[in-house]
Amino acid sequence: MSDWRTRKGQNWIVAWHECQAWVEELVGFSRNKQAYSQRGLRAMKLIQQAL
Repeated sequence: MSDWRTRKGQNWIVAWHECQAWVEELVGFSRNKQAYSQRGLRAMKLIQQAL
């Protein structure tokens, strides 16, 4: 099961790097989404540290 989580985390990180500018632009339009974006960035940082 941990292999599945590792692959899922790696896929998420790759997708983030491919779409980062686009996501940041969209989040900028909606201030109420910024908190969720920060939570996602924190989760991604934790995933990267674990890999």
